[in-house]
Amino acid sequence: GSRGEAWRPAGRGGRWARGGRWGRPVLAVAGAVLASASSPVAGLFVGLAGVALLVTRRWADGLLLGVAAAVPLAVTGLLFGEGGWMNISGTDTLRSVTASLLVAALVAYRPVRVGALLSAGGVLAAALVHTPVGLNATRLVTMFALPVLAAAARPPARLTAWLPRRRAAPGSGGATRPVPPVGLSAGTGAVALAVLLAAVCWWLPPVVAADVRSADDPTADRGYFAPLAAELGRRGLTGRVEVPPTRNYWEAAQLGEVPLARGWLRQVDIGRNPLFFTTVPGAGGTGVPLTADSYRAWLDEYAVQYVAVADAPLSWVGRAEAELVGAGLPYLTEVWSDRHWRLYAVTDPTPLVAAPGVLVRQDAATLTFRTTAAGQVPVRVHHSPWLTVSPDATVTADGPWTLVTVPRAGTWTLHS
Repeated sequence: GSRGEAWRPAGRGGRWARGGRWGRPVLAVAGAVLASASSPVAGLFVGLAGVALLVTRRWADGLLLGVAAAVPLAVTGLLFGEGGWMNISGTDTLRSVTASLLVAALVAYRPVRVGALLSAGGVLAAALVHTPVGLNATRLVTMFALPVLAAAARPPARLTAWLPRRRAAPGSGGATRPVPPVGLSAGTGAVALAVLLAAVCWWLPPVVAADVRSADDPTADRGYFAPLAAELGRRGLTGRVEVPPTRNYWEAAQLGEVPLARGWLRQVDIGRNPLFFTTVPGAGGTGVPLTADSYRAWLDEYAVQYVAVADAPLSWVGRAEAELVGAGLPYLTEVWSDRHWRLYAVTDPTPLVAAPGVLVRQDAATLTFRTTAAGQVPVRVHHSPWLTVSPDATVTADGPWTLVTVPRAGTWTLHS
C-alpha cells in the first residue's frame, strides 16, 4: 500500500500492512475495553463482533476484539456481579430474530452475516434461559439492523438468477455470447430499499420511537417529585421508601437522595423481590404470590417506612402492587397526598438500624448510626465486600444483610 496507508487486514489472518501498523489495532482494543467497562451489554456486543471475525477466519482481528471485551466483563462480573435475570417477551424475540435473519440474508459481507446469525442465536438463548441479559439481547439488532441494511443490503444471488436476461447477442462466426441477468435498475433498487427499510422500521421500531412516545412523561420533570421529597424530608426517615415503579423509572433518578426499597435494575429487582414478578412477559415468572401477607412480610424485610404511589402511568412491574395498596391494607395508613402522590405510613415499621444502634442520618453513599454501648448492630443494607465502617468497628454478613460490630459507644459510619 502507499506510505501513508493506515491499518488494513492483509490476508486471511488479518495481519496489518506496514503503514500505521499498530495505530488502528490499539484504537480497536482501547475502544473494546472502554465499551465493555462502561456497559456489560456493550461488551457482549463487541465480543460477538470478535466471534464473528473468528468464525470468518480473521484470527488476529477476532482475538483482539474478543479478548479486549472479555477481560473487563470478567473483572466486573467477579467483583461487582449481582446476579438475577431479565425477561424477554415472545414478541420481542420474534421481531429481533426475524430482523437478524433478514440482515444475514441481504448483506453479502461475511462477518456481518455471521454476526447477524450469532445475534439471532443470542436472542433465542436469552428467551429460553434465565440470564442477566434478557431483553438486552435485542438491542444490537434494534440499533443496527436499519443502518446496516441501508448501507449494505443487496438482493440475494438466487433472486437475481431468476431475473430475465437480455436477448443474446451474436458473436463471431454466428455464435451467441452469454449475457448476465438484467438486474435491478437504480430507480427500482432505490424503491425496493426504501420499502425494505420502511417494513423493518414498522416491524422493529427504532429505540428513538419509544423515546418520542415518552417525551410527555410527567415523571421526567423533577418538579413532579419535589412535593413528595419535601414531605419525606419534613417527616424524617428511619427506614426506606417504596415507590411502585413508574413507566420510565424516573423515581430512581429524581429521588436519588431518598433510600428507595427498589430501583430500576430489573435483574436485581427480580432476584431480590420475587413477589412482584409472579408472572412476567415471555417467561415463567417466579411463582411467588403478591398478597397482603407477603407484601407485609416484604415491607418488614426491607425496613420500609413509607409507600408512595404516583398518579402517573406505572411500569408493568409496579401495577399489581399499586392496585393492592389502593385497595386498602390494614397496615398502611394514608398520611399525606397532593395532586400527584399518595403517601402511606407503614404500621410498626422495621428500623433500618436495629438496637443497640439508632440511625442518625443516611444518603446515597453512607449511613451513620449511634450506639450507647459495645455490641453487634444489625443494619438492613445488603452486604457487600466493598462496605467499610469507621475505624475499630468490623463488618460481616448477616444473611443478605449487614452486621456491624462496634467495640464501644459512639457514632459510626458505614460507607459503600
